[in-house]
Amino acid sequence: ARYIAALNIALFFWWMLCLLSVGDLIIAYSLSIWFFTKRKNTVILPVVRALKDVLKYHVGTAIMNATVKFLLAIPTRIIGTARSILRSSKQHSNMVRFCMAFCMIFIHLYETFLRYISKHTLVQSALWSVPYILSLIHI
Repeated sequence: ARYIAALNIALFFWWMLCLLSVGDLIIAYSLSIWFFTKRKNTVILPVVRALKDVLKYHVGTAIMNATVKFLLAIPTRIIGTARSILRSSKQHSNMVRFCMAFCMIFIHLYETFLRYISKHTLVQSALWSVPYILSLIHI
């Protein structure tokens, strides 16, 4: 019963991330429709058009974005906790200094990688109508 409850909680958070990703795509798509229209008063309900196009073409993009964010959430929390523990430790200890220097290299590499996983990928995907993986390259 505990495993099913844990699975339900995980699926709930993943589903919420999917809905947030769809919402971010709709907002980005609506704003790109409005921004690239010469006569702004001729744009009628870009949100409805964006909703149709996102649900027709970009559902996989939203699901991929939610899955990547969900899978990277746990390592991000672990790294944040490790960083706070190392920073609050006594800095005059050689072992703490070694751990700090050794771990900070990997933390920096991980955070550099995380810069590609952001809302900007959804904006690029909505703006240029490219798949999620290609929108990671355009950032």
